[in-house]
Amino acid sequence: MKSVFLIAIVAVAIIGVMVPSVFTLNESHAEMIQGDNIRKKTPYGCLLSDVNTSNKENQITVKFNAYTRSTDISVVIQMDGKTKFIQQIPKQIPTKISETFSISEQNSHNLGICLQKSWPGTDERMLDITNVKFTTTKITPPSTPTPSTPTPSTPTIEKSIDCTLKQKPQFDRDYEYGSNWEISIVNPHPNNCKYEVKMYDSAKIYVGAFNSKLISTLSGTFDQQEWPDGEYLILLKSITDGKSYGYYPLTIVDKTTPIDLTSIDPTIILIIIAVAVIAIIAVAVSKRKKKDDDEEEGEGEEGEEEEEEETHPINVKEFLSTCELGDEDEFIRKFKSGKTEQECQRAYRILLSDLIQQNADAIVIWYVRTLIQGSKQEPTIPKRPDAPRFSNASTATQPLRVIVSWTAPNDGGSEITSYDLYRSGMEGQRFAAIQKNIQGLTFTDTLPSEGTWHYDVMATNSIGSSPPSLAASITVRSGSPPPPPLTPDVILSSKDPYEILGISQGASETEIKTEFRKLWIKYDPNFGIVNRTKAEQEKLEKITIKLNWARGQLKRK
Repeated sequence: MKSVFLIAIVAVAIIGVMVPSVFTLNESHAEMIQGDNIRKKTPYGCLLSDVNTSNKENQITVKFNAYTRSTDISVVIQMDGKTKFIQQIPKQIPTKISETFSISEQNSHNLGICLQKSWPGTDERMLDITNVKFTTTKITPPSTPTPSTPTPSTPTIEKSIDCTLKQKPQFDRDYEYGSNWEISIVNPHPNNCKYEVKMYDSAKIYVGAFNSKLISTLSGTFDQQEWPDGEYLILLKSITDGKSYGYYPLTIVDKTTPIDLTSIDPTIILIIIAVAVIAIIAVAVSKRKKKDDDEEEGEGEEGEEEEEEETHPINVKEFLSTCELGDEDEFIRKFKSGKTEQECQRAYRILLSDLIQQNADAIVIWYVRTLIQGSKQEPTIPKRPDAPRFSNASTATQPLRVIVSWTAPNDGGSEITSYDLYRSGMEGQRFAAIQKNIQGLTFTDTLPSEGTWHYDVMATNSIGSSPPSLAASITVRSGSPPPPPLTPDVILSSKDPYEILGISQGASETEIKTEFRKLWIKYDPNFGIVNRTKAEQEKLEKITIKLNWARGQLKRK
């Protein structure tokens, strides 16, 4: 499987013991690196720059911030082709890096900031470096007075690209075959963000997608045979980060087929015209007769107005409040009580007009349209998800490392997109966010100190965030015994897939995959040419069979 990783690095000059020489690469650099069976721990994808120094300068300082979406990426600094610095970058955590090293007093050197991976194989990686700066200075001997140090500039961290749409898409909600259909969005990063447009029927069953990707506008004509006329929902999904943006209603109407008058008998046309003329005359005579009858009733009733038909309007504000709470079906059932279908239909149409004028949410408008059309399946308007529940919180192999796990709650009718984890150092104290936009159901936290800590977790869908979970507590003390090591005997004897792979329940798919690959490489019976006994070879084969079984069990969950 191919994967793409992003490293965003911004380096700024720091100050030496004398006025430094500052070198700047003003142009941004982005390069896609591809390769077959690239060995691990081999720097590649380097951003190279010539460093011209004076004969007096014999020290260089590089300082920057790094970010990666992978777990096996390291940043390497090279000088004249030799590695001077290497550091593993934690996944999805901005990391500050600073390194100072000596150089020979020559006029020209070659500085490189490179990418290095920990796993061999065929991969695609992207290195993105912007606004690179570094300094060269003279090392001052101890006997030399130290000059004043200028104030260092504030480092700037390049943020990862955010493809979240801030505005709703724009398109015509009613479409007729034969006319051009177009949808447009306000793309926050048109050069990097792309979206796909998918079609669902009124029951949210997938019916197809557009081949072209949406950047700012997408237009075309629907295939009438594939998507017949009716009520549909449009779903926008970001290709970059996988986020989905609501269900937007769309009505497709089949255009009226024109009548070919040349194929109709002329006699029939004459009969139709004659009937129409007779009907017009009859209506005119009826109106004249009614007018005469009204005049004969006298002047007494002349000023009376016809009683208006009784209406029962729906309070828009009250209706929207019930939609937010998910009680719209009960609200409509109470409104229908004691009213005729004609009275309800008049109220629905007035409500629909008011909602459109107030630019209400698309799913609410679609719900009222289904009431007008008499749909048997009245859709449920999505709401915020329920609160998650913690499944466990226990110390890992290091005393201050805690694995926090939780279970997915009811999503409220809209898919959960992420989780936010909060931590507090004292019961009753305000919780602070330690990690947002978590995609899985577990997170490994590094505590700042020993003691008792409390956690809260919240789920998020397209409607909003859930209430906080019931807080979970964990106490860590020095000298706490680590969990027993994962040995071949444990793997062979255990029937728990989590215990076999050495992971906690609720671990994410990425964590399961990572631990499986580590154990597979360690116990691969076909790895290398070694002298093993028959018993040793059979034991390794049994271990790999058990690992495959555990991985299969967890994938089915």
